Amino acid sequence: MKNAVYALCTAVICSLGLAGCSGTYQAYRDTLSYAFKPPADIELSNEQVTASPVDLLYFRYGEQRQVVLALAFMEHNQQKWISADNAVVVMQYGRIVRTAGLPHNLLFVTASTEDPLTRGVTSLAGSSWQSLTDWQQDEYGYLVQSQFSQPKPETLVILDHSFNVLKVTETLSYKTRPQFWRFDQQWQNEYWFEQSSGQLLKSRQQYAPFQPLTEMVFVSRAARLAKAG
Repeated sequence: MKNAVYALCTAVICSLGLAGCSGTYQAYRDTLSYAFKPPADIELSNEQVTASPVDLLYFRYGEQRQVVLALAFMEHNQQKWISADNAVVVMQYGRIVRTAGLPHNLLFVTASTEDPLTRGVTSLAGSSWQSLTDWQQDEYGYLVQSQFSQPKPETLVILDHSFNVLKVTETLSYKTRPQFWRFDQQWQNEYWFEQSSGQLLKSRQQYAPFQPLTEMVFVSRAARLAKAG
């Protein structure tokens, strides 16, 4: 199993676990199999991550298993991470700004003020910003405002290495009335930055309060920092 995962990673082919099924009978079998024996999370060793020619990212979408995405492109300050079945997660300064190929997709984020994440963790405390956001299911033009908390020191373990990090919580809320009746007008994103370098090592984000939580761990960054001591 580990050898297979290694081959997939080094070839930039990572499983997102979103494979379909053929026929009603097979669908029932797959559902029952998942319920009683859910697929295991993909876990990589430090050696596997270090040997990969591209950056790797642990990614968990909602209740699905943890999988691995590979960094395919970097352009216009955006990182484009891709899976074997062509699911795409686009990030800018650590924030998810677009997705494709997931059950619920974030279509677009337009910042009406500069995203505080561009200035790094030391400038986040008390910062705020606004954006216009489009989601799938015909929900467009939502004005969202967010506020960042004071960074708090924590310890984070990645690839069996302990990191001193600063955790920042971002509280987001709608400033536009939702097109559909909802009570969930507010939600939170979380970011963990390595203290010395300021690099983002982990994040939990939602596009909206009714969307699944996405969790990301930047394992290649962690491997490099651990190697650097």
